Amino acid sequence: MAQVSVVLPVFNIREDILHQCMESVLNQTYTDYEVILVDDGSDNGAEMICDGYAKRDERFRVIHQENRGVSAARNAGTATAKGKWLIYLDPDDWWEADTLEVLCRCMEEQEPDVLIFSYFDNFPDRQVERRCGKDPVSGYTEADGALRHNMQLGLLDESVRMLPGYFGAVWLQMINLEFLRRQHLLFPEEIRKSEDTVFNLRLLDAAARVGILDRSLYHYRRYEDSLCNRYSPDLEQTFAPVGKELYRFCSGRSEEYMQAYRVFLVKNYAALLRLNYFHPDNPDTEREKRRQWNAFLRTKDGFIGVEKTGTGMLYRRRKMTAVLYFVSFRLKSYGLLKLFWKLFSMGKEGHAPDL
Repeated sequence: MAQVSVVLPVFNIREDILHQCMESVLNQTYTDYEVILVDDGSDNGAEMICDGYAKRDERFRVIHQENRGVSAARNAGTATAKGKWLIYLDPDDWWEADTLEVLCRCMEEQEPDVLIFSYFDNFPDRQVERRCGKDPVSGYTEADGALRHNMQLGLLDESVRMLPGYFGAVWLQMINLEFLRRQHLLFPEEIRKSEDTVFNLRLLDAAARVGILDRSLYHYRRYEDSLCNRYSPDLEQTFAPVGKELYRFCSGRSEEYMQAYRVFLVKNYAALLRLNYFHPDNPDTEREKRRQWNAFLRTKDGFIGVEKTGTGMLYRRRKMTAVLYFVSFRLKSYGLLKLFWKLFSMGKEGHAPDL
């Protein structure tokens, strides 16, 4: 039985990018692993590439399923994993050659439930290292209660993060599989955005020991034409379930959690403006946009308690977002909101403001 299970969800990824990811696995200096490729309904040939790797190397196996989203794909792969440790990999990213060797050695020596590590941001024209550790000399630290508390808050509000490199991606960690199953931790399949945040909040709650390895082992590919910048007409419906789940998680905890939760909501609201209402590809008339915006303000579905956000606190963290929040939820003026958005965009040379 393999020591490590690698779960890799695949959906319509470009051929050359998928090959780079797969070859980085094959080129690992540590070889006692299995790879579970979960084809989530691909129809561009990626599904055949997965089959090809399974024929080429017996450590690879493929699950084909109808398109159900990345959470369902990860859950399907996790359910069939047989290793002692589990790690997730996204198909457009890649590993350093010694990623598994370094992580498995640390898991064996330190025995954490979860081991978090650093990574590289790979842009088309540059690479930036993102460190998550606090002790670059020894490389390994154990997260005490205070740090884990901060890590949870930082998943919701990045302005309070003590570990800037830990933003909650599930591929930034190796997990003890027995622990994961004992805690019945799964990805929420009804959530299609920020599912990693929800999963990791629960993970940090459940883990008895969380280790942090200050070693950059993962390459996170950044695209110029990112999905993060495309017009998203269904974004309000996408945000609703994650907002409700995070409200359930934070309710009953300290006010710090509720404050971070509200910052998260306001950040999502700013994304709703940027990717829906004020996106240049939005075909709706101004009258229709105003009508939809007013309907949103009445229901605020998935934005429970957003109106309780402290404007002073928000202004110290995100100045432009605080102005948009105040105009929207205190003044409730679509005209002023549109005016401020235009002014902020002009300051960014016609591009959407950094919120």
